[in-house]
Amino acid sequence: MKIFIWLFQPILIRNSYNIKNQAIYSPSSKNENDVANGEIGIVEGFGFYKGRSYHRIRFTSQPDIDYSYSSQITDSEYDSLELSYALTVHKAQGSGFDSTILIINEPPSGANAFISRELIYTALTRQSEKVYILYNKEPHELKKHSYAQCSDLAVRLTNLFCIITISRYKGRFYAENLIHVTKDGNLVRSKSEVIIYNELLDAKINFKYEEGVAIKGKLFSPDFTIYLPDGKVKYWEHLGMLSNKKYADDWERKKAGYETGETSEDFGNLIITKDNRNGGIDSKRIAEIVNELYKLMP
Repeated sequence: MKIFIWLFQPILIRNSYNIKNQAIYSPSSKNENDVANGEIGIVEGFGFYKGRSYHRIRFTSQPDIDYSYSSQITDSEYDSLELSYALTVHKAQGSGFDSTILIINEPPSGANAFISRELIYTALTRQSEKVYILYNKEPHELKKHSYAQCSDLAVRLTNLFCIITISRYKGRFYAENLIHVTKDGNLVRSKSEVIIYNELLDAKINFKYEEGVAIKGKLFSPDFTIYLPDGKVKYWEHLGMLSNKKYADDWERKKAGYETGETSEDFGNLIITKDNRNGGIDSKRIAEIVNELYKLMP
């Protein structure tokens, strides 16, 4: 039975992950070389030397050198190797790959503190070529993980030099300067959106914030979706970072997508507002737009 285990062990731990900063003997270089915590490699084979069995491992960061790990400590508390068929996002920090597959198995109760905005950001930035996402819910639901309530940083109260104002939202406490809370206690992405949201709320206009909608078969997520009494729908997009080229380019693509679905300012079903160049917002203009919408209400 022991021979059976040794023969198949290289297959069982084919991909390996080094979990310690240590010096390991290399048969190819005849020296001990440093192997860093987080190194990922392939078990190329195993052998025996002076009555002990060893795994021969080649790490991706050092393709010309192989290393010899004792097999006798495999699966013990002293083992310095782990399986790496898959890695947690935390263990993959600092590593880079050509392509990655991110698996997000969200619990039935929805997004929670374990799946944070920062965790997903880390996972999505481990690749240099492609990233594939396997998600157990509809693709558009991933967007909720970008909200402030899914941020670990927003709940870290680390300012040591002044009193921090704390806000409570759904049982969690946030540093108030890191979140934007509306009058009815919901979180939005910016102070400009707080102004628009509150104006719509005060006018008792029927609206949804960042609701996924299908327009001519394409999925969009407008900042605000406004439902009129006659059954018509208007969408409101507020642009806050047009000075950022990527943001501006993304908006142009989104705007073109709207237009293919006959949604635009010319069609009268799309409202577009913008921050000023200095990042300010014209609240008077916002109030005027909301007042026009209010006139359409019964």
